[in-house]
Amino acid sequence: MPFTHRTAVSRLAVALMAACLGITAAAAHGRRVADGLKPTQLDITNDTTHRYGEPEIAVNPTNPNNLVYYVMSNMLTYKCEASGNSNCTKFSNGAPNGEFATAGWISTHVFVSFDRGRSWRAVNFPSIPAYRGFTGESTDHSDLISRGDPMVTVTAGGTFYIGWDAMHLGFQNIPGYGVIGSLIDGGIAVSKSTDGGRTWSVPVLTGTGVDRPWMTTDLSTGAVYEASSGFVNGSMSTGNPALPIFSSPPDRYVVSSRDGVSWTAPEPLGGGGFSGSKGSFMAAAYGRLAATFRATTNAACEFFVSAAAPCVVFETSTDSGMDWTRHPVPGLATSTGTILVAANPVRRGTFTVSALDAGGTRNLVVVTHDYGSSWTGPSVVTDDPGTTKFKTWINYAPDGVLALMWRSVLPTSSATGTPTSSATLQPDTDTAQALLIRRHCGYLGCGLERDANDDPAPPGSYQVWAAVSNDSGKSFSLPLRISSAPSPPPDPNMLGGTDDTSVVALSNQDVFVGWGDWRPGDVAGFFSAVKLQAFHYPGDHRR
Repeated sequence: MPFTHRTAVSRLAVALMAACLGITAAAAHGRRVADGLKPTQLDITNDTTHRYGEPEIAVNPTNPNNLVYYVMSNMLTYKCEASGNSNCTKFSNGAPNGEFATAGWISTHVFVSFDRGRSWRAVNFPSIPAYRGFTGESTDHSDLISRGDPMVTVTAGGTFYIGWDAMHLGFQNIPGYGVIGSLIDGGIAVSKSTDGGRTWSVPVLTGTGVDRPWMTTDLSTGAVYEASSGFVNGSMSTGNPALPIFSSPPDRYVVSSRDGVSWTAPEPLGGGGFSGSKGSFMAAAYGRLAATFRATTNAACEFFVSAAAPCVVFETSTDSGMDWTRHPVPGLATSTGTILVAANPVRRGTFTVSALDAGGTRNLVVVTHDYGSSWTGPSVVTDDPGTTKFKTWINYAPDGVLALMWRSVLPTSSATGTPTSSATLQPDTDTAQALLIRRHCGYLGCGLERDANDDPAPPGSYQVWAAVSNDSGKSFSLPLRISSAPSPPPDPNMLGGTDDTSVVALSNQDVFVGWGDWRPGDVAGFFSAVKLQAFHYPGDHRR
C-alpha cells in the first residue's frame, strides 16, 4: 500500500495514543515479532462434538520438552441445542439437564507432549475404583465418574500430579441409599505420573470438598498442596453418601502430601467464623505455603488483618495451614476477580500477587520480598485500558522469570457478534433435581462465597495476551498478543462452567499459555508456546 496522508494521520493517532498510555507506537499496534519467535497456536482437543475449556499446563523441570495439558469437556454444544435435545435445552441454575442425567456429560482429559508442545497425544488415566480413597474405609467410590475443574502441578523431580472434582451427579442409584440419597457425593481426586504423563496412578481422595481445586508444588521441599471450596468430613469430601452432606463450616480447605497417597487433615484458609474462599489462590516455596483471598466485611477484615473492609489478605503457613501469619495487601482493596499469587522459586520470601482493578480493565501487580510484611507496587499491566479483562493467571519459571496472562474483550466495534441459540431455558421444578442442585455447592454456593472463576465471561469477542517480568513483577515487558485472531463470544447458555480458567506455565526458555477458544465453532482447548525472547521491554527497539 502506498504511503498516503490518511496513513500518516493514522500513524500519528497511534503514536499519540501510545504516548498517553506510556507505551510505544509499535506496542499500540501490537509489537511485530520475528517469524522464529511468533507464538505458536494449536487446538489440542480438536473435537467439535464436545466443548473443552479451563485447561491447566505443567512443565517438567527436568525435561522442558515434556508438558502435561489437562482440560475439561462438556457435551453441551450448539449442535445439541439446535436439535432440541432436552439435555441441552433444559437448564437449572446454569447447568444443562444432561449434566445430571447422562454419565460422562462432564469429564476431563490429559494430553502429553515431549517436544515442547509441537505435538500432543491423549492418554488415559484410571477412574476411582471400588473401596479406594481413605485408609481403612470400605466405601465404594466407583460411582464418582463425573469429572470437573481440572488442575495439574509438577515437582522439581518431574512427578506430575493431576486433581479434579470427582462427583456422582444422579445418573445412577447407589444400592442401599435410594434416589435422593444417591443424587450427589464426591471429593477431590488426585493421581500422579512418574513417567512424564504416559501412565497415572490409581486416584485417591484428598479429603477436601467438591468445587474448584487449586494445586501447587513447593519445588524446594517436594510438598504438593491441594485446596478446594466446600465442606469437609461429609459426603461431598469423602465420597460416602451415607455421611451428612454438610459438616465443617464452609470455607476453602487445604491439604498437603509428599506422595499423593497420604494427605494431611484439611485446614481452613479462613478462621474466626469467617471464610477464606472468596477470590482465593495459593502458591508455595521454601517450606512456606501462601494463600490470598478477599474479605468484604469490617468484622472479617478486622479479624484477619486489623483493617477496614474491603481488604485483601495474604497469609503464609509452615505447617500446611494449621497456623497462619496474615498481612493486608495494599493497592488491591477494590480489586475484582481471583487474587492470584505466585511464589518465586529462587528468592526466599518473594511472592507476587495480582488482581484486576475495580473496573476489570487493568492487571494490578504487587510484590513482597519479606513474606508480606512490606510490599512494592502496584504495577499496572494491560493491553488496552479501555477494555475488560478476565480469566487471568500468573506463574514463575524455575529460574525466577514471572509471566502474567489474561483474556481481553475487544471493543464493541471489533466484536464478531454474540452467538444465537435455539435453546429455550426452562427452569427445572422437579423436586429431586432441585434438591440435587441445592446440594451441589459449585452452582448455588450452599453458604460459600462464589468462586471468582465461576463468574460468567463478559460478552464479546476476546484475544489472549501475556507479559513477563525479570524482577518478580515490579516491572513488565510490553504486552504480547498470544492468540492469532479473536475468539467469538461464549455461548450465553453455558453458565455452569467448563471454561472457568486460563493458564500460563513456564520453562526457563519458553512461556506456555492455555485457554478456551470458540473459533472452531464450539469452545476448544487451545495452546500456545512462545520464546521468552519474543517479549520486549519499553525502550527496546528490536523488531
